[in-house]
Amino acid sequence: MSYTDVLGQQEALRVLRGALTSGKPGHAYLFHGPEGVGKTMAATAFAQALNCERGGPEACGECLACRRAAHGNLRDIELIEPGSKSGQTIEIDQVRDLITRASTRPTEGRRKVFLLPQSHRLSPPAMHTLLKTLEEPPEFVTLILETRDLTSLLPTLISRCQTVRFRPLSPDALAEILRSRNVPEAKANVAAAYAQGSAGDAIALATDAAIWKRREQTLDLMAKVARMRRAETLRAAEELQKIAATVKAEKSPAPDDDAPDSGGAADSSSADESAGGGDASGSARSARVGLSGVLRVAQAWYGDLLALQAGGEPAGLRNPDRADELQAALRAYSPPQLYAALDLLLKSEYLLQRNANPRLLSETLMLRLCPQG
Repeated sequence: MSYTDVLGQQEALRVLRGALTSGKPGHAYLFHGPEGVGKTMAATAFAQALNCERGGPEACGECLACRRAAHGNLRDIELIEPGSKSGQTIEIDQVRDLITRASTRPTEGRRKVFLLPQSHRLSPPAMHTLLKTLEEPPEFVTLILETRDLTSLLPTLISRCQTVRFRPLSPDALAEILRSRNVPEAKANVAAAYAQGSAGDAIALATDAAIWKRREQTLDLMAKVARMRRAETLRAAEELQKIAATVKAEKSPAPDDDAPDSGGAADSSSADESAGGGDASGSARSARVGLSGVLRVAQAWYGDLLALQAGGEPAGLRNPDRADELQAALRAYSPPQLYAALDLLLKSEYLLQRNANPRLLSETLMLRLCPQG
C-alpha cells in the first residue's frame, strides 16, 4: 500500500498524473477525507483521464471517450452506489455483479473503472467479496473507492489500495474560492470559517440563501436558549422543528421526496420507510434529515462557546460573525454544562440517524440545553 497526503482536487490530480505518465495505473485507489474536499471530482477526473484516447497525463476533453465520460455515459466507467432496500448499504449481490463485469475487457475506453463514492457503506459480506477482486484484479481494471471514515473499512481492504488522503482546506483558501465566485468578502469569510475545510459546505452556505437563512435562524435560537427559562423550552422545541422543516419545503418537489439538505446531513431513513414509500415515511425521513442539519449548526455554536471558555480568540471561531452573542451566552454556562451540551448534541444526531422521534428529541434537547433553573 502507498500513502499520499494531498490538499484538494488539483493537488490529487497532480499526484495521480504520475501513474498516467508511466502507463501503469494502480488497480485500486482509496480517496479519504472529510466531505466536500474534492474526492468525487478528483475520482471522476481521474477516471476520465484513464480512458482518454490520447493516453496523456490528463484527459484531453475532446476525444469521444472524454466527451462520453463528461456526460456520464461511457460504458467503461461505472458508478456503484448503495442499492439495498433502505438505500443505506452496498450489498454483496452488487459486488458480485461488479466482479462479473470486471472480468470482461473495456468496450469503449482504455480501462474499466469502477467508482464507489460511498465505500464506507459496503456491507461486511460485500467488503469481503470485494477483497477477492482486489487480490487478483484484471490488468485492465481500476477501482476508485471514496470514504470519509477509514475505520468503516477492513484493514485488509485498505492495504490493497493506493491511499490518497484529502486534507481540509484552510479558511483562507476557502475564502479565495468563494471570492472567485463573486461572494462578498464578509460572507465569504464567515462561510470559510464555518465550513471546517470543506469547499462543498462553504460554497453551499455562501451561495444558497435557504441554507444561510437556516444557519441564521438556528444561531438566533441558540442565543435565546442561553437566557431561556425551562417553561419556554417547549416553544423553543417547536421553533427548532419549524427551522428543520424548511428543508423539505425547499428540496422536495414531491411529497415522498427524501433528498438530503445541501448542508451535508446524512439521510437516516429506515428500511421500513424506504420499502413503504408512503407520504408518512417520506415526511418522517425529511424531518430527520432537516433536524440533523440543524443539530450540526448547534454543534458549531457550542463548540465556539467551549473555544471561548478555553481562551480562544474570536477570529478562530466557526461563527466569527456571532462573537458578541457568543460572549454573552458564555456567561450563562459553566464549563461542565458546555461539555454536557455538546455531548448531548452529538448523541442526539446519533439517535436521530437511528430513527429517534424528531419531536421528542427536540423537546428533550431544548429542555436539557436550557441552563436556567
